[in-house]
Amino acid sequence: MAADITAIALSLAATFIVLAALSFMRRLGSDVTISSASIFAALLVFYLVFSGLVEEFDAFGVSARLKSISEQKIATSSLEHAEVLGKDALNKPLTLDITFGKPQRVIAIDGDAWSSLNEQQQEDRTKEIAVSVFQSLLSGGFLGILVTDSEKRPIGFYEASFFLDTLRVPLVRPALSSDLTDHTLTGKEIWARLKQTNLAQTLKSPKNRAEAEANKIWLRKSTSIAEAFETVRNNKLDVLVLVDEDDRYFGAIPRKTIVDRILGELIQ
Repeated sequence: MAADITAIALSLAATFIVLAALSFMRRLGSDVTISSASIFAALLVFYLVFSGLVEEFDAFGVSARLKSISEQKIATSSLEHAEVLGKDALNKPLTLDITFGKPQRVIAIDGDAWSSLNEQQQEDRTKEIAVSVFQSLLSGGFLGILVTDSEKRPIGFYEASFFLDTLRVPLVRPALSSDLTDHTLTGKEIWARLKQTNLAQTLKSPKNRAEAEANKIWLRKSTSIAEAFETVRNNKLDVLVLVDEDDRYFGAIPRKTIVDRILGELIQ
C-alpha cells in the first residue's frame, strides 16, 4: 500500500510538472493542446513506471534505445590516460617538453618510487607537479591525481576539488613592469605557501595518504556505460578510474563524458 501511495504521489508530481511545462510553452505562443485524455495517459504512464508494474516503457522505442546504450562498453578513445611516474621518470629532470610543462588532466604517481626520492628531489617534483595542477585547474580541465604502487595498481584517487587551494599560490607569475618587481614573491616565499596546500601535504607521503583518505572506487575497463554511470552517481564521483584485467591503472573518465555519451546516443 505504501509503495502504491508513493507511486501515485510521484505520478501526480511528474504529471503536474509536464502540464506546467506545456502551459508555459502555450504562453510563449507554441501551438500545444492539452486534452483530458493526454493528462490521463501521462498520469497512467508515470504510475506504471514508478509502481514497477512495468519494467520497460517502449513508447517511441525509448526503452530499446536505452537498453542498447546501457550495454555498450566505454570507448577507449573517451578515456584520459596518464603515464605513471615511476622511479625512472621521477629521477629525471622534468623539462617543458617532457611531463609537467603543459597542463595534465590526470597525473599518476608511483607511491613506491616517490618514497625512494630524497627530500630535495621530492620538493623539486612537488613544485613541478604543482605548476601543472595550477595550470590545469585554470583551464578547467584537471581531473585529479592517482597514486599507484610500483605495479601501477591504484591505491587512491584524489579528484580536482581536493587541490583547489593550490590556486591561492602564485605559481605562474604574471608579467610585471620593473617598478613592481619588488612586490613579487621569492621562490622561498612561494614554496612556504605551497607547503600549506593539500597537494604538498599529500605528496609528503602519497602512498600512506592515499591509503587513508583517497577515493578507492574503480572498475574494469570492460565495464558498461550503465555500470559506469551507476557507480559515479551512487558514489558522487566526478571521475571514474578504470583498471585492466590485472588491476593495473588503465585510464580515467569524467562523469560528464559518461553522461554526454548517454545523451548523445539517445538523441541520434
